[in-house]
Amino acid sequence: MNMKTIIFSFLAIVGINYLSIYLGKGFVYAQQASAQAQTLNVSPVIPAFVFVDPFTGKDFTPASLPSEVVRMFFFYDPSCDHCQHAAESVAKAADKLKNVHLTWISKPQTSPELIAKFRDTYFGKVRMNVHFVNGKGPNPYFGDIVAMPCVFIYGCKDQFVQRFMREEITGENLARFALCQ
Repeated sequence: MNMKTIIFSFLAIVGINYLSIYLGKGFVYAQQASAQAQTLNVSPVIPAFVFVDPFTGKDFTPASLPSEVVRMFFFYDPSCDHCQHAAESVAKAADKLKNVHLTWISKPQTSPELIAKFRDTYFGKVRMNVHFVNGKGPNPYFGDIVAMPCVFIYGCKDQFVQRFMREEITGENLARFALCQ
C-alpha cells in the first residue's frame, strides 16, 4: 500500500464516522422532540391552520409563514396581565429574536382595536417578524393550552421544540430557541 492510499483510507473512515455521528445527532434530536411532543400532548409539527388578519381580513395560513426559521405561536388575550408581561419581555429581547417569526393569536371575537393597542404598546417601536391574528373557528390543535399566555415553539423544519406558559414566557427563555437546530 502506498502512502496516498493509506491517507485516503484514513480520511474516508474519519469522514464516514463524522457523518454518522452528525446524522445520528439529528436523528436523536428529532426523536427527543417527538417524544417531548407526546409527553406534553402537543402537535409534533406545525398543524394546518387558518387564522385571520384582524386588520385586513385576509387568511393567515402556514403558507404565510417564512420557511427555514424558528416559529413561535403565542395564544394570548390582549387584556390579560400575564400576556402583557410576556409581550413586554419578548419585546425587550427583540435583538435576540430578530430571526424568529412570532405569531400572536387571539380569540376570534377580539376586536381589531384591542389587538392594535396591544401591538402598538409592546411592539410599536420594535422591529421584529411579528404578526397578530385572530382565531377563525375552532383552534387548530397545537396542544393543550392550560393557561394564557401559551407559546408553542417550532424549529426550522416545522418540528415541535418547546412549550411555555405564563411566567415561563420570558425573552431570555425564548431566545434560547432562536437559532435553527
